[in-house]
Amino acid sequence: MQAKIYVASHKLYQMPSDPLYQPIWVGHSKSSNPFDLPAGWIGDDSGDNISDKNSSFNELTALYWAWKNSEADIIGLVHYRRYFSLNHKKGLNNVLNSKQLDDLFKNNQIVLPKKRNYYIQTNYSHYVHAHHSEAINKARELMSPTYQTSYDKIMKRTDQHLFNMLIMTRQQLDEYAGWMFDILFKLEKEIDTSTYDQYEKRVFGFVGERLLDIFLDANNKKYVEVPFVFEEKQNWFKKGGNFFDKNDRRRKRWQINTIQKKYDYLIVGAGPFGSIFAYEAAKFGKRSLIVEKRPHIGGNMYTHTENGITVHDYGAHIFHTDNKEVWNFVNKFADFNNYQNQVIANYQGELYNLPFNMNTFYEMWGVKTPAEAKAKIEEQKKEAGISGQPRNLEEQAISLIGTDIYRKLIKGYTEKQWGRKATELPAFIIKRLPVRFIFDNNYFNHRYQGIPIGGYTQLFDKWLSSDLIDVKTNADFFEHKDDYIKEFPRIVYTGMIDRFFDYRFGELEYRSLKFESETLDTDNYQGNSVINYTDAKTPYTRVMEWRHFDGLADKGKTIITREYPQNWDRSKEAYYPVNNEKNTEIYKKICQTGSTT
Repeated sequence: MQAKIYVASHKLYQMPSDPLYQPIWVGHSKSSNPFDLPAGWIGDDSGDNISDKNSSFNELTALYWAWKNSEADIIGLVHYRRYFSLNHKKGLNNVLNSKQLDDLFKNNQIVLPKKRNYYIQTNYSHYVHAHHSEAINKARELMSPTYQTSYDKIMKRTDQHLFNMLIMTRQQLDEYAGWMFDILFKLEKEIDTSTYDQYEKRVFGFVGERLLDIFLDANNKKYVEVPFVFEEKQNWFKKGGNFFDKNDRRRKRWQINTIQKKYDYLIVGAGPFGSIFAYEAAKFGKRSLIVEKRPHIGGNMYTHTENGITVHDYGAHIFHTDNKEVWNFVNKFADFNNYQNQVIANYQGELYNLPFNMNTFYEMWGVKTPAEAKAKIEEQKKEAGISGQPRNLEEQAISLIGTDIYRKLIKGYTEKQWGRKATELPAFIIKRLPVRFIFDNNYFNHRYQGIPIGGYTQLFDKWLSSDLIDVKTNADFFEHKDDYIKEFPRIVYTGMIDRFFDYRFGELEYRSLKFESETLDTDNYQGNSVINYTDAKTPYTRVMEWRHFDGLADKGKTIITREYPQNWDRSKEAYYPVNNEKNTEIYKKICQTGSTT
């Protein structure tokens, strides 16, 4: 069988001598190449081609050319600096040769490079940390349900085949290229890349990389993986028919200087504070090492996608602020929707709007004017005998919204949440909830509100993408605390403050949470993003239905998460600090010690 592996290149470069390899100049129709094509090279602008699309399709213009024009029975695509090599060795003498290829295709129809594993990132989050999310999201919409199922499966993984490297029989390539280019050509018509910078305009090549594994999974394709190697970066120029490398000594010097890294900061925790600090520090040339005990970045704001639905793994997070500078900052890293949180309260089957507003008062009492609502609240406040400064949460709540609403919508929910009687909790906890005498169900008063389309993880991926930032996940700071403190003169710590000081003044109290998620075969389970269960008997405090946060989901699928409050101990995550006099005193002592340490 005749085989040909096409080497995509946009510059003059030394190529393998084995006739198995065919150099192809990509984007040749628009090339500014001052030389004629070297002997033995071809341009991707001959025959049936998409050479003019190279600026956005990258090496896929070479694949398209090979698919449409090659007469070979086995067709491959590699990159001028990336090759298959069975012996793992660099150097053009070590690339996959004709005999090795024949042996591989005795029992296989598809040869691919070893998967690349990103460990802390899913394939989806890895894509969106460097690219606009709209293209990959829109590509999914253009797929059939079978392919969408495979998309969701592949995007949740942390490993994938990259670089558009492959070798296939003609039959397999016809099937794959026909499907992939159909998706990409449709995608061209769906997205506007006019605002993209030069790098991001390569979007269809980037998306094409991610489509390969989706195709393989949807069609249950079998394949064999082969090691791949990166050739040393070269700066070749042509002189007298030979190639010369101008940077050999400079490259060796660069390799020596980057063996050891010196960090300016150790950051404990890859949540929002630690990640943004590292991002801002990098802008000033400062290098940071982040250690994160969880297997992922993002802290409690971590999100993932399944069944086309963005799931918040640690409870609902809605971004809201009155600070335009902050709003503009986060919008640089993701496209935000205009989501407004409008919560429903379920008390033993009775439904009420939250936060407390004229809709709530009408549903509770039938009152229709602000004056009637205020009069009802004042009446119940007097009946409860509350006067003067409220001493606890119960008295504060009744003072604000009356006895009926307190008993149905606050007491049970709050006591479940905090694991304490409302009379034992400080009054200020309830003050943060809005009380409005207008018909307005918007949970927050802030001017800017929304959720990033595709979830929050993409923000963290972008904040931490700098070469000056290294992240270690599954790394517990406290396992090597003494060593870290000795090694790093500057530490940014974002964890539990009492633990950092070895509980010397006592242990602060926290509340923990447990999340239970369920995928259901329906388009709409509860009709709202969040429903709070405010009675004391229901063990969970609220149910989130994630598809309602951004409207994105597979047809016929929804995912819900129930949130259960828990007592905290050192084996659990600490989600909320308990605010009372005892904990306040411990915290003050810690702060006094910290300021002198």
